[in-house]
Amino acid sequence: MRPGDGRGRRRRKVVVLVETTLMSLIYAALVLVLQSFLWPVAEVTPRVSTLQMSPITREERLSLRETAKRMFYFGYDNYMQHAFPADELDPIHCTGRGADKENSDNLNINDVLGDYSLTLIESLDMLAILGNGTEFKRAVSLVVQHVDFEQNNTVQVFEATIRVLGGLLSAHLLVTDPDFS
Repeated sequence: MRPGDGRGRRRRKVVVLVETTLMSLIYAALVLVLQSFLWPVAEVTPRVSTLQMSPITREERLSLRETAKRMFYFGYDNYMQHAFPADELDPIHCTGRGADKENSDNLNINDVLGDYSLTLIESLDMLAILGNGTEFKRAVSLVVQHVDFEQNNTVQVFEATIRVLGGLLSAHLLVTDPDFS
């Protein structure tokens, strides 16, 4: 193959695909982040396993927290660079993905996406948890500027509840809770 034949671009797309699949792990990692921020830092915290109970050291927990933080920012930064204001990042094409307005029968996409910048909304709480006030404020401003709920879309109750309401309410509760700093 000749140089410049697109292998580099295809490789980048594959890397983005593999890395963005890690976004699903963010929710599991969120538990670790919550533990690290909200639980008192003890020398040992129990780790639950289906096979055994073993202690997790403070250093391991802090390392896991940093891993979760890096994973989150990898997905978030790629979404903001390649997909915003669409609902999601299409990892194969490195573009944004929203409702399929040309094919209303495309239920795989249209049952989930509604052109509400879903990834941005559901990232608000994580930005608050990570203490990134600057990016949180910018993201809230982008939601106010770009998200419009007055659209002729079929609202999917489950998706709207967990992604839109869940993201907005959890972010609001986190930033208005005087005990959360």
